[in-house]
Amino acid sequence: MTLLDSGNSLSSMTTTRPPVAPPPTWPPSQAPARRAWPTTALAAIAAVLAAAALIVSLTRSPGEASPPPAPDAPGYTAAEVTAANDAVCEAYELAARDVRAMTNGDSPSLAGLSTANAAGLLRDSVSDNPAVEGGLRDSALALATAYRTLTANGSSGTAEWRNVADDANAKSSAMRDACG
Repeated sequence: MTLLDSGNSLSSMTTTRPPVAPPPTWPPSQAPARRAWPTTALAAIAAVLAAAALIVSLTRSPGEASPPPAPDAPGYTAAEVTAANDAVCEAYELAARDVRAMTNGDSPSLAGLSTANAAGLLRDSVSDNPAVEGGLRDSALALATAYRTLTANGSSGTAEWRNVADDANAKSSAMRDACG
């Protein structure tokens, strides 16, 4: 058997390699360095505040109370007190009228909604009128709490609900007396 020359030379049998990319001529970009000064500044401020709090707590005696308010704190004029009392009483009259109408109906849902709204109305009227007299304020807030408790109790007819309803009625009478 003889070898036939097929015309293939060594150079035609070698495979060529794919071209290799040249190495970069500049350094690759690096992530920007994090700035440490904001963190350091916050840590320093926190340390100073902690040290100040420690010094204050160590220098105060355990029984030391805050100083009483200045005796010349401004009070309310008689007109401001009267206006505040009138506003709270008007809110009470509106709330009481709605509670009477809705709790004497046949819809427990409307009754609960009415007492919840009345509680909010009374609390809002007290907070909106800081000049209201202390006794009237206490009566309005007590009634608001009784209305909220009545709403939270929800189920009418139970002995607990009856006690809560009686308490709300008593506080409503006290509020009516306070408003005159």
